[in-house]
Amino acid sequence: MSATAGPLVRPAPPRPQMKNRGFLARNKQVGQVVGETGSQATMLIGNLTSAVKKLEDEIQQDERSLREMDNNLAKLRTERERLARIIAQEEDVIDAMNPEKGLGAAMKQFDSFMGDVTTTYSRCKTSHKDSIDILKKEFGYNPAFKRGRGSDEFTSAYHSMAPDPSKLSKA
Repeated sequence: MSATAGPLVRPAPPRPQMKNRGFLARNKQVGQVVGETGSQATMLIGNLTSAVKKLEDEIQQDERSLREMDNNLAKLRTERERLARIIAQEEDVIDAMNPEKGLGAAMKQFDSFMGDVTTTYSRCKTSHKDSIDILKKEFGYNPAFKRGRGSDEFTSAYHSMAPDPSKLSKA
């Protein structure tokens, strides 16, 4: 038997374990440091890239919202100008209706004139009726028809005045 192959042979020593080679270890090899730092940098760059992309998306969305608000403001300004013009026109109409000036004075004068017309028409109607009665009595005049008495018969167009001139149709 050989000297090495016997029951007295010692077992192999245990494999050496790297001590303090974890994430927080002080004694690391260069490859481990570069690997850990590189992966940390990669994660940081990935996080920054996604944050920048998210911010750019928010900026684009804000710019779209800003353009939409500008469009809405422009529409509202146009509407405000249109309403201001309408209000100015309405104020002009109201000023014109003022009883002391413009159309208001003309309307006041017209109302006074119409009051005079009503009074005058009433007098004319009474006078017309009296005149027709004189023609009937003195000349034998019949307003509705001619009697055919010859050349000495008084003739005229038949006319009766309306009871209320304000209710006459304007057709």
